[in-house]
Parts: sequence; C-alpha cells; structure tokens
Amino acid sequence: MKHRLSTIILAAAASVFALSACDTSVATAATPAPAPFSTTVQAAYDSIAGQTTGFTLGAPLAAKVAYVFFDPQCPHCAHLWNAAQPLGASARIVWIPIGMLSRASAPQGATILGAADPAKAMTENETSILNRQGGLTADSDAVARFKDKVAANTALFNSMRAKDDGVPFIVTKVNGEVRSQSGSLSTPQLKQFLGLPN
Repeated sequence: MKHRLSTIILAAAASVFALSACDTSVATAATPAPAPFSTTVQAAYDSIAGQTTGFTLGAPLAAKVAYVFFDPQCPHCAHLWNAAQPLGASARIVWIPIGMLSRASAPQGATILGAADPAKAMTENETSILNRQGGLTADSDAVARFKDKVAANTALFNSMRAKDDGVPFIVTKVNGEVRSQSGSLSTPQLKQFLGLPN
C-alpha cells in the first residue's frame, strides 16, 4: 500500500510538472543568452501592445485583454492554447511568438505570424507539438518578412522576465493591477487568473 501511495504521489507531481513552463534559461547557438531582468512587468504592460507583434484569439472588442508570450516549440504553450479556446467570447488574448527553445522556434513563430489565418496555423503547430511531431514546417517567405518581429518580441520578453520565468508567460490587468504568470493553466485557472466572472 505504501509503494502504491508513493506511485500515486509521484504521478500527481509529474502531472503538475507537465503543465508548468518551458525553461528558457538555456540559449541555443542561434539565440543570445537571456538579458538580465531590467524592466518590471508593471512598467512594461502598457508598452507591450506597441512593441510586440502577435495575433489575437477571441473577441476583438472584449474589455479583458491578455498577452501571452509563447515559443512554438513549447508543449506547455500548446496546453495553454487549448485551454484558452473556450474563453474566446469573453476575452481578447494576444499571442506573441518568441524564439528561445530551439533553432526551429523563431522560424515557426514567423510562419505563424505570416499565415493567412494565424490561429489556424497556431492550432496546426500546437497539435503537432503535442503529438511530438516537431511543429509546422517553416515558410521561407514568412520567415523573411517576420523574423525581425519575432526577434523584437524575444528581446522584450527577455527584458521583462525574472530569471526563472519560462513560457508561456501571461500578462494581464485585473482591477488596475498588472498580473503575470509563467506556466500553463487549465481553462478554469486561466479564467480565474484573468479575472473573468464564473
């Protein structure tokens, strides 16, 4: 019985870890090392919209706005993408690709931004990531047009994050207070974090 209880506890701990965040502290040869924490999330919140390039999921005129920095190679980001789908009628979530986890990250982020339907491309990528198939194939035209945008998103993410923050990284404002969250959330947890009514 004791062994079975230990197994259950370990399985529960593994499932919690599975919905945490992808660590971005290890840079690849193609990406610079993360910048030191220099800008607080509070100070950066109002400039995120003007300094990043992303695409919107949800109601364009919704009063509730959230920003999600994601890496196309991050399975935790894929879980959050799926969890956010039911909230489309009550929130506007801006998905901002960065390139940190692998060499494929930035080209895939640029491909998603350059797609005729970024949400459809994102769903294709996230499904592929969850199925351990590597994500969508990069489109060279989109990469040429949007690689600098993904690099700028990555630089802003690096300037705002704390040392241990990974992706997905969610930023929103609730009752005038800026909130940030590193890691994936379930749909009910995301709804609560965003301050949406039950």
